[in-house]
Amino acid sequence: MDSFLAKRMLEDTLTEEEAKELRKKEFVEVTVHGQTTEMLSIEGLERKFQAEHGRRRMVVPSTDILRHQARQGFPLDVTHGEAMEDMMEDFKKLTEPMETKLQAKEAEVNQELKDFHEKRQTATETTSKIIKLVEAIVIPNPPNPALTRRMEREITEALQETDPSAQRSRISQDLRNIIHGGAEIQILTKQKATKAKWGAMGNRKGDVGENKVALALNQVMEEFSGMSVMGMKTSSYLNHFLDRLNIKLTHRIVKDPKTNKVVELGEVEHDHISTWVEEDELVVNLVQVKTMEVKPWNPPDQKRVGEAAFEHAKHGLLQILKDAITFKELLPDILENQMRKIR
Repeated sequence: MDSFLAKRMLEDTLTEEEAKELRKKEFVEVTVHGQTTEMLSIEGLERKFQAEHGRRRMVVPSTDILRHQARQGFPLDVTHGEAMEDMMEDFKKLTEPMETKLQAKEAEVNQELKDFHEKRQTATETTSKIIKLVEAIVIPNPPNPALTRRMEREITEALQETDPSAQRSRISQDLRNIIHGGAEIQILTKQKATKAKWGAMGNRKGDVGENKVALALNQVMEEFSGMSVMGMKTSSYLNHFLDRLNIKLTHRIVKDPKTNKVVELGEVEHDHISTWVEEDELVVNLVQVKTMEVKPWNPPDQKRVGEAAFEHAKHGLLQILKDAITFKELLPDILENQMRKIR
């Protein structure tokens, strides 16, 4: 952050005369009535906005709630809580049969632990025998060498416990953790229906978080002259207009025209932008909202929440830094001396 703040904002490339000409260029197509459109310039947009809205505060919600369609597995009439319960049921369908089979092997596992203590069986022998008993249950076909190595490592570590009951408890929990991890991969990445639902749930939760923040900010600034915009994606919403002005953003998304795959990713996305006038300055407030990912089968973990919050804060800061660059690039007609009156 210190490195970023030490640099000057991007230098203007336009002279004052060029900036004035740019403001007069008609590049935005606006619907006037029905199918009738007209082309407007930046100056024309300003006059139109001033005539229609005056000095009252404007709030622009640019998030389309109707994009949450039924084909995503998460229609509008389903709440986030209901969707979480459905995913928990899908998770149980995968894990409970495996845990029942694992429980049936409990007596045999306990016997191997007893032999470890009473017959001086080595830790390597005991680990190998326990894996042979449970591997087909814990790691269903096809076999996964990485999970087998993990199971071997965790059973070996559990055998270092001095208390036999602690060994049993730890091995049992480790095996269940492997089962749960496999089920989570199935649900979130392998199964098409649940993968789509999980993505839609994340979007919904993120939208709810952003809307709560936007509502709070809009209530605070209700009496201040200015504008609030939420959910603004600069590339997807403004790219058409920017091309006509020959503006290329530093951070953007570029797709290969043949494969339609993203080859360059860097879209600057503003969760909430607010402006207001303070004395002789225009204040531009850029907000990024981060929402904690919650999986229904994972119990709350304060340490994990704290670590995730720290990572979210770092990611949000990087987005804010990009926002500052983009803000300047989107306003080529505002010269350096004018930019000093924007905070």
